[in-house]
Amino acid sequence: MKYIFQLIILFILSISCYSTPIWKRKITNYERVEYNAGPQNWMIDQAKNGWIYTANNNGLLEFDGVSWSLYPIRNRIVRSLKVIENKIYVGGSSEFGYFLTDKKGFLVYQSLSDKTTDWNGEVWNILIDKKQNIYFVSDKHIHIYDGQA
Repeated sequence: MKYIFQLIILFILSISCYSTPIWKRKITNYERVEYNAGPQNWMIDQAKNGWIYTANNNGLLEFDGVSWSLYPIRNRIVRSLKVIENKIYVGGSSEFGYFLTDKKGFLVYQSLSDKTTDWNGEVWNILIDKKQNIYFVSDKHIHIYDGQA
């Protein structure tokens, strides 16, 4: 009986070792020299068109599936981002705002933090509520943007 039990265990283990992997998509790793930006990427989000946006030490990174574009902001470091409809909201070192696409397809930055006074710190997260208010969460403050500026 002990011999049959050992044979069953051995059979189950051999089947699990030779099973096909669940993840079948190709993974592509990009080196820093390929995207030509800072060494740290903090947050990532995807737009409806499939493009990838990354919060990077040197600004906002955009990847369209073929090439990378870097869009710097004031104070350079982008630590958080959130893609909502046609806007890409970003937050970083004492800075937050959003990017919109211009007529040529390039992103243009609009600062929202220049409308605030007496604050500094890092914006670590960006949230949205059901009323479409945008919350920029920093070290000591939460800045609320209602989309009306």
